[in-house]
Amino acid sequence: PPPLPPVTPDIVVKAAALLTGDALVETLLGGIQVAIKQIEKHFGQAELAGSTLTAEGLGNDGKNKDIAVLVRGQLCTALSRVLLHGFKSFKLIGRYHIWDFVQESCEATKLRLDGREQSAAEKTLLAAVVDVNSHDGMANNPNIKFRSFVCCGLNNGLLHEWVRVLTEDEETMTKFYEAW
Repeated sequence: PPPLPPVTPDIVVKAAALLTGDALVETLLGGIQVAIKQIEKHFGQAELAGSTLTAEGLGNDGKNKDIAVLVRGQLCTALSRVLLHGFKSFKLIGRYHIWDFVQESCEATKLRLDGREQSAAEKTLLAAVVDVNSHDGMANNPNIKFRSFVCCGLNNGLLHEWVRVLTEDEETMTKFYEAW
């Protein structure tokens, strides 16, 4: 298969813009851009003259805790802030989490496709949600599930496409987001 494209600030900004349009507060995008620049700097260590570090080693959060902090911590937090812009968190009893939106959007996507051929983004998105939900270690923690979901999207090089797919069902969008 062809190599995956690098995660760049414009990919995440495109994904955020699909969800929030022109109403996106500049500081929310700034948080994503800062996180991405730090991730780029982290991976840039492999390119330094005389460095023995590799991109693979720098990206393995089992071996390199810095990438876990940068992605699962900073990037996921910044991205969740963008996705929460205009989010209707209250329901009749309790509150919605962004993970609830992801799951319901995937259910709507399955119904919309109903046997039709799936794009790479649709196929990997649906598989990632099943995979994330199947891990016992995540129990019922929607924060951990969302962060793992983002990592899957980055690893597949399709996070921006996943956001597009998640926002395609108007009924789900109306349920979880303000119309603005």
